[in-house]
Amino acid sequence: MKGRNMTRWRDPAKDPRQEPKSHLITAEGAARLRGILDHLSRVKRPELS
Repeated sequence: MKGRNMTRWRDPAKDPRQEPKSHLITAEGAARLRGILDHLSRVKRPELS
């Protein structure tokens, strides 16, 4: 069946993706993202250039 994305069935009542979430980022999340960005810009990008 070409072109069809088949995924397993998830019970909507138990699906953790349906939980209400905040659209705000925490200080820990921001620090983690900055660390990833720093790693990608300083380490990975020079390897690709």
